[in-house]
Formats: sequence, structure tokens, C-alpha cells
Amino acid sequence: MGWNIQFDSRALKDMKQLDLPIRKRIWESINNMLEKPEAADIKKLKGTPGEYRLRVGDWRVRFQADHTRKTYLVTHVKHRRDIY
Repeated sequence: MGWNIQFDSRALKDMKQLDLPIRKRIWESINNMLEKPEAADIKKLKGTPGEYRLRVGDWRVRFQADHTRKTYLVTHVKHRRDIY
């Protein structure tokens, strides 16, 4: 069984504010991450235990990984200048 993805309300709000082409690109990257996580540009964030980021061009998807439930919880989707 593979991993699942969930979005919190902030991440959904972030996604709704994006232009459609950017939103599609982010969705594709998230789906690719679910299928092949080793091929995605994912890095563990320093100073925040259990938190990661997925790079999609100039956009960043911050998420937490729950290894027991095999679930990613997306917390933010922002431009790189605004997320850190």
C-alpha cells in the first residue's frame, strides 16, 4: 500500500490562490512524489523535526510525514521567497 496525501486548510487556501498552470504543475509533482519519492526533489528541513519540502521550480510544498499511517500532511504551498 502506498502513501496518502492530506492538505490542511492553509495549504488548500494557498493552492486556490495560485494560477492554474502552476497549480497543475504542483499537483503533478505531488503525484510523482507519491509514486516515486526517491525521484522527487525532497529535502528534510533543519530545525523542524519531521518536516520536509518538495521543490517545484520556484514553489515549495512543505509537508510532514507520518510514517506509521503512511500519510503526508501538506501544510504550506508558497513561493520560495515567502515560505522560509
